[in-house]
Amino acid sequence: MRALIRRKPYTGAGENPELLAQLRERGGTLLAHFAGANNDAGVRCLLALGISPEALWPQGDGYWEIAPGSTGLHVAAWRAHHEVVKTLIAAGAAVNAGDSRGRTALQLAVRACIDSYWKYRRKPDSVAALLAAGARTNGIDCPTGYSAIDELLMA
Repeated sequence: MRALIRRKPYTGAGENPELLAQLRERGGTLLAHFAGANNDAGVRCLLALGISPEALWPQGDGYWEIAPGSTGLHVAAWRAHHEVVKTLIAAGAAVNAGDSRGRTALQLAVRACIDSYWKYRRKPDSVAALLAAGARTNGIDCPTGYSAIDELLMA
């Protein structure tokens, strides 16, 4: 029976260039969804397939307060998915890019720590990674109410 269902192994995206083109066309949306689901392995896979870390999610998601034109970095920062934030920074995501509401990933990471549904995930990791990558602190008032990030922001 096993011999009957044996298939040729998948050897990569080169086997189906049309599928790869469709994937790249929807890259920003897919990257944002994977980032929002804390799927770091999926984000890495999309990046390896050539999806830009700066690809935009055109629609956003009003329910989760994700503006149209957000990047995967915006989504990961807002959802407090620290490892995904670090992965996207390492891949070259623009840390000072604003979403369509003008919010940067750092502003969203700070807000995720002090005023979000997922405040229970709060750690200074995303804020520290964004600051180390050169994120500007414009639009962030200190003290924030979370001393761990206040120290980073004031340093």
